[in-house]
Amino acid sequence: MLIIKLLIKFCFFFLSVLFMTGNDGTFLSNGSVIFPVNETKISLEKEILNFQCKNGLAKVNIYFEFNNPESQDLKALVGFVSPFYNFDSPKENNPSKLIRKFTVVFNNEILPFSRKWSRCDTCQLNDFTEKLKEDDWSGQFVNLFEVEFKPGLNKILHSYEFSASSYVYLEEIYTYVLQTGRKWAGGVIKDFTLEIDCGENQLVFIDDIFGKEAEWTIIGTGKICNEKIQEDIFEEYDIKLFRIVSGSLRINIKDFSPQKDIYFGIFDRNWYVSRLFNKGLFSEDFMNALNDIKYDDYYRESEIGNKDLKLLRNLIYAQYNYDFKNKEYKQFFSQFDWYMPDPNLKMEDIKLTETHKKYLSRIIELENIRK
Repeated sequence: MLIIKLLIKFCFFFLSVLFMTGNDGTFLSNGSVIFPVNETKISLEKEILNFQCKNGLAKVNIYFEFNNPESQDLKALVGFVSPFYNFDSPKENNPSKLIRKFTVVFNNEILPFSRKWSRCDTCQLNDFTEKLKEDDWSGQFVNLFEVEFKPGLNKILHSYEFSASSYVYLEEIYTYVLQTGRKWAGGVIKDFTLEIDCGENQLVFIDDIFGKEAEWTIIGTGKICNEKIQEDIFEEYDIKLFRIVSGSLRINIKDFSPQKDIYFGIFDRNWYVSRLFNKGLFSEDFMNALNDIKYDDYYRESEIGNKDLKLLRNLIYAQYNYDFKNKEYKQFFSQFDWYMPDPNLKMEDIKLTETHKKYLSRIIELENIRK
């Protein structure tokens, strides 16, 4: 019996709407665009949203330009939403465990903010207390700050950090509440740019909410994969896959009225194949062995055949884009969009991660046992 030692996590969306049901889980936080608490004449002219995601942590930096069309200053109470965790103890819902290093800079000054909580987007704001009652374990925190917008263009810099969620084959999941951007005057973000950097040698998935006219750009080395994932957990999403060797992703769209929130992340960074999208190219024994090697207890008992075991070993090198001299391996891995054989890469130049080194040693151990 295969025992998967995973803490199954997945994100808790805005207004507490789950994107999956039927799984035990820990619902983590997500980022959010700032929004006016009350109706305003201020419009959101530009937003440049930058994610730096590494080791399960998203560092978010945002540049805003707002326009005040009046000839006088306009004050606005601005909010930033962060949903609660879904933990058994309210102490785990401390805001310091959700959004961290929250900072807003306006006119070169860091703005003070207060923290409230509410049950929903339109619900009453309540004072926050560390001793929450059990009935109050759901809802959202709202960071509130006041901005005095000068006539014309106003610039705001915003930054914070939050932790990724995950779900079985999805190693890191990040969400960003974008729909509140429609609350600014005009209901659109006139010039929106999204930049995502998940690090080197990754297989990134993104819900493409931006429409066919908006084109993705890879800044660096990589490719946009053609493979479509038709799985139940992605039923409500238009998932695009990106093979990033190095660099980042960028998309720009004008007059954007967001109807969905941003949802993206990376597949298991150590094995690009999974039951989610392996096209049936791997046997069940192969997939079981892949999981066995990932978890300490069972890999020596794997029933994988010798041929599949060699394939599993070479799967590691395929993820580094090694151009196999063996025609059988090259032909096999070329079936995957993420494989980008590099004719200039030598085996001795590949720098395996410590995790890949551990997996490789277990595979070699299995090969030696069978000699």
